Amino acid sequence: MSANRRLPHHVAHGNADTKVLLECGEELVSLLKKAGTPVTLAKYDMEHECHPLQIDALDKYLTQQIPARYDHEKKKKA
Repeated sequence: MSANRRLPHHVAHGNADTKVLLECGEELVSLLKKAGTPVTLAKYDMEHECHPLQIDALDKYLTQQIPARYDHEKKKKA
């Protein structure tokens, strides 16, 4: 398995997206899981856009995946 397949992925999708249908996001998640890639799917009540809740969830996800880097950056700002 390549190193990239082991990297966790986060997929966020709008339930009302008419540009990229939710089914496409769900299929992506399914294919990633079949390939052995750790993946999470977050669905939001929105169209094809970016919502502040989505940004908050992405921030939380990334800090869980790379906590050492996040802690280092927080200490530099303090």
